[in-house]
Amino acid sequence: MKNSCRFREISTACWVPSISDIYPMLLSRLSSGFGKLILIAAISFTCVTAAAGPTKRILFLVGEVEYGTTESLPIFAKEVLQPLGYKTEFIFAASDDRSSPDAHRFQGLSDALDRADLLFISTRRRFPSGEQMAKIKDWVNTGKPVIGIRTASHAFGARPRPDYAPSGAQRAWDTIDRDVFGMRYDGHYKNNAGQTMIRRVREANAHAIMQGMTWEQDQPVTSSLYKNLDLDDRAFVLLSGLLEDQPETYQPVSWVREDDGSRTFYTSLGDPEHFKLPWFQNHLANAIAWTLASPTDVNRSPIDPSKVDYEARQAGLSPESSLAAMQTPSDLEVDLLVAEPGIEQPVFLNFDERGRMWVVEYRQYPEPAGLEAVSRDQFWRIIYDRKPMPPGHPDFTPGLDRITIHEDTDGDGVFDSNKTFADGLNLATSVVTDKDGVWVLNPPYLLFYPDADHDDVPDSDPIVHLDGFGIQDTHSVVNSFCWGPDGWLYGAQGSTVTSDVVVTGSDAEPISRVGQLMWRYHPEQRRYEVFAEGGGNIWSCEIDSEGRLIAGTNDNHVAYFYLQGAFYKKNFGKHGALSNPHAYDYFQGIKSPGHRRISNAVVLYEGATLPQRYHDSLIYLGTLQGRVGAHDLELSGLHLQGTPINAMLEAEDRWFRPVYFETGPDGALYIADWYDRQVNHYLNHEGKISKLDGRIFRLRAKDSRSVGPIDFHTIRTDELVDVLNYRNRWWRETARQQLRGRKDRSSVAPRLNEILRLERGQYALEALWTLNLIGAFDTAAFDAAITHPNPAVRRWAIRLIGDRSEMTAHQFDKIATAIAKEADPEVLSQAVSSAARFPAKDALRLLTILTQHDAAQNHPDFERVLWWAIEPFYATHPDAVLEVLLDLAAARPRSPLPALAEFAIRRMASAGEPDDLLRYAELLSAVNHPAWERPLVTGFEAAFKGRSMAGLPSALIAALSQTTRPPISLLLRLDLEDHLEAALAQLQSPATDLITKTQILDVLSETRIEAARLLLVGLLHDSDAALLPTLLATLQIYEDPQIARTVIDQMPRWHGSVRDAAEGLLTRRSTWSRIWVDSMDATTAPHTSVNALAQLRRFEDPAITAGLEKWFGHAEVSSAASLDAEITRVRSIISTPGGDALSGYRHYQQRCAACHTLFEQGGRVGPDLTTYQRDDLDSLLLSIIHPSAEIRAGYEMTSIETSDGRTLSGFLSRNDDKLVGVRTAGGGETILRHEQITKLEMQKNSLMPESLLAGLSDDALRDLFNYLRSPQPLSIPN
Repeated sequence: MKNSCRFREISTACWVPSISDIYPMLLSRLSSGFGKLILIAAISFTCVTAAAGPTKRILFLVGEVEYGTTESLPIFAKEVLQPLGYKTEFIFAASDDRSSPDAHRFQGLSDALDRADLLFISTRRRFPSGEQMAKIKDWVNTGKPVIGIRTASHAFGARPRPDYAPSGAQRAWDTIDRDVFGMRYDGHYKNNAGQTMIRRVREANAHAIMQGMTWEQDQPVTSSLYKNLDLDDRAFVLLSGLLEDQPETYQPVSWVREDDGSRTFYTSLGDPEHFKLPWFQNHLANAIAWTLASPTDVNRSPIDPSKVDYEARQAGLSPESSLAAMQTPSDLEVDLLVAEPGIEQPVFLNFDERGRMWVVEYRQYPEPAGLEAVSRDQFWRIIYDRKPMPPGHPDFTPGLDRITIHEDTDGDGVFDSNKTFADGLNLATSVVTDKDGVWVLNPPYLLFYPDADHDDVPDSDPIVHLDGFGIQDTHSVVNSFCWGPDGWLYGAQGSTVTSDVVVTGSDAEPISRVGQLMWRYHPEQRRYEVFAEGGGNIWSCEIDSEGRLIAGTNDNHVAYFYLQGAFYKKNFGKHGALSNPHAYDYFQGIKSPGHRRISNAVVLYEGATLPQRYHDSLIYLGTLQGRVGAHDLELSGLHLQGTPINAMLEAEDRWFRPVYFETGPDGALYIADWYDRQVNHYLNHEGKISKLDGRIFRLRAKDSRSVGPIDFHTIRTDELVDVLNYRNRWWRETARQQLRGRKDRSSVAPRLNEILRLERGQYALEALWTLNLIGAFDTAAFDAAITHPNPAVRRWAIRLIGDRSEMTAHQFDKIATAIAKEADPEVLSQAVSSAARFPAKDALRLLTILTQHDAAQNHPDFERVLWWAIEPFYATHPDAVLEVLLDLAAARPRSPLPALAEFAIRRMASAGEPDDLLRYAELLSAVNHPAWERPLVTGFEAAFKGRSMAGLPSALIAALSQTTRPPISLLLRLDLEDHLEAALAQLQSPATDLITKTQILDVLSETRIEAARLLLVGLLHDSDAALLPTLLATLQIYEDPQIARTVIDQMPRWHGSVRDAAEGLLTRRSTWSRIWVDSMDATTAPHTSVNALAQLRRFEDPAITAGLEKWFGHAEVSSAASLDAEITRVRSIISTPGGDALSGYRHYQQRCAACHTLFEQGGRVGPDLTTYQRDDLDSLLLSIIHPSAEIRAGYEMTSIETSDGRTLSGFLSRNDDKLVGVRTAGGGETILRHEQITKLEMQKNSLMPESLLAGLSDDALRDLFNYLRSPQPLSIPN
């Protein structure tokens, strides 16, 4: 039954109690502890109930005695819920005596469930009958709403104790915590562990369940804090809790979970004292309204973006007004330190040994001075007419960038002095000080300005140390460098530049890389190297107290945690493949539930003075959202995982654009605010940039004080060793650098060695690092470090030796002995990374030990690290690498490392030389267990995808044929003629599983086999919908017009991804497209998708064009002016109130979902819109109406023509020396050999058509944008 009215129409179409109706009712209950509701909340959930249709019935299932809900819930229902119009029904356990079978009997439950609209669970370890349990599970499985409080997480869970296990007809449900509430219940903290404090999760403030909860301070509550672990991705946390002053006890306390239209709410609160709290009653009543209401009935966002006046957002605020528009938790404060005209366009800052703040002002951005653009692509990667010269060169062209120094001279927290260190720079991005000068990153150069007397005036023109950093994209150039604890300078390179770096004065070949990476340079050794590769568009570089390297990103991860020598995800289509084509895999970044994209810069907070909950957390800058947030981090194997903490700062000023920050000497966070209406690189190049402003803010603990004037030059050397034990990492780092500069080995090395031997924590690690920096990391220090109880010290002992690229026999023996018994994954991972740096003989001896280590079996990601270390040796020592694998097979005959085995075989088979294939045959013959055979065969198939297996050595054919049940796809590739009949029979058999059928079709799609054509066409009539997209992709290789006619006949019964794939097939060949257009009539033409229409028009075929004009009219060619006018028109329409999100969802399905995912629904051809900044109307309109203006990384369109007459348009998914992959608008991937391609061309236009909104009425536009800007998914009726 449809709702009688929609929420937005309540005022005219539904009865809503007025304030005068409700207020006396509330006043009458305010004097009692129970039922104190906040007025606005009562109105809001009353409206939701009224809008939801007929009166709703809530069934309370109660069976626990520990928390008294047999009393509190009936009172809550009577005094709060029934006056709001709800009907309530209670089913209690027949007994509270656990020794009685009646404790598990819920009389009348099955019939009550039939009457209910909502199931509210408050039971603890009760075991209903099998019939009743089936009824409860059926309720859950059909997506009906559920609420659980307190013990509901283990409502029906058994325990190995008397009276806590089911017997006879009773049934347990041990996984209700995971199946219903999306987490794992793991007990609770003891009652005497400390006061439980409840905290609002700031990201959830706009959620309907949080309405009326206005408190800012953490709320103390009675009862123990539950441990709710492993919360899944579908959960959205509303309240969190922790034991007072114990941040490690952080737990989610209340959350919602939505899945395919079903709604669940859970809270671990619920004891009698909680029910006396007005805010808890409000919270629970709102939760009931939310679970029962349709999403279209609940306004989750307190601010409707469409109602914000566009023109009001065109001008920024004054620095003081912007400060006033910032919100923080009550125990944090923000100060404005510096603003325009004192600084402009700040992009980097840090602090020197005198506590002074150095700021880089990127005022020359976006284009370098003195150069002319020769060409630019659609992603604004620009080729210039020449390379800019460095400062001091006769042909140097000054720019506008400058480096300024700001000082608090009297320690009152006010930066009352400022000066300029360098001006007229041309693309300067970061700066660090050194003992006798200043390092400046000024792409394409790394510069060193001598300043031996520290008077802040360069002693000469800068010295060029590195040359060759790319400048093709000035919002991706190298940036954010800092000192590492090992004496190297570490920095980041963004995603859309190409570097060819040389150390000046060296005759070595340039180190060339495309795209994002982390790099480092040792000034004393004059060594440059890539540390790790991949990530997002990186603009930060953070090294924590244990020397871990972390950087922010512009993708959906919180950040990336980089291991030495590892490979990470990147946008391969745009940014190129990994530098090693045989890497074969990559790591992902740090994930955290609910994180939105872009954490421009990150800090691992170790500054000691912010509130305890932020200590050791990862703090990030949300540049698009104008916010500062934080995540707790937990190490899991070789990855870090995040858990959100409440937001630290949120700005109502939309111009606030935090781009970089650092922890200062006082432990506060110092934030560089770029300050602009938008941060859009395309629009910046168009001149839409505010270049004359910028601010520095300080985020600190409330009532905290600044430190006095600082000068490390005046601190004695022995006192600097004391500073290495300070809590604030900035002080330790600065002391370490001072000791590095002084290199006073004789006076400090004995004490540092003693600290290394006797201390167990951070102090020991600092001592190790400092010994290395002053040149005193000798045999004694190494021996103490490699056996140290602190794993971070052991890890760095190995890394420091590895960085020398050679080792003594003594060091080898110590390392080999240590890693054989090592249990820490990070230490072992570092041993692998360091082994790769040694000569082959020593390296492969260590790697043999590591491949056979138990950690390799227990940590799957460890296999990737092993492979990345082993692979480079295959080119020069292939037989030695084979020996490593043979030794592993002999040591672990039944438990291989599947990824390592698969990658090794891919490497051998990809080379394709007879010796390589014989090595593969030798390894395959040496194993005699299916667990080994599977990855060896899988790797071989992957290497030969798209390649003929003709001419394989007879020894290899014999070894392959002797494997246990070789897959039909492999047999097809080995001998197509002998196995084709069997393969086709499997395709037709209903008993063949989908994976096998898909693999067979993948092989058939690589070579046109005439004998299979008719059978494949016949399968179009009765194949499972899940197989049809692959089948349609396979049929592309044939030129038979009957294929097009058959597809056209079947299309009326196809929908969704199958329909998209069918349209994709029909637009592959112009002959097929003509047949399709000729077949269109008044019934079928309107169902043609916008994407297919755009593909048809790209043929520029007169017959196709004429047919399209008959049904769709003449295609207008859009000018920039007309597109701007359309943006203005649509903005005007959608800025007026109105719009139905549910109707908008239907338009989205018709026009967008084939390519884009939103809230886990839709195609995966284009970018996922879920994390896109959909409340930024300017960017949203530009992307939809003028999609070619700025194409997001990884989504550049390529047009391909093949020798057999196909035309494909889509995104490159791979492009290596053997194969090209293209992902088309239908969502499928087509793999081609280079010899099949007659033309491959990057397009300047987006695959997304400009006419996406064509034909939509004003109401439809409002509906579509209402849905596109929905903050959370809707519950969509079937």
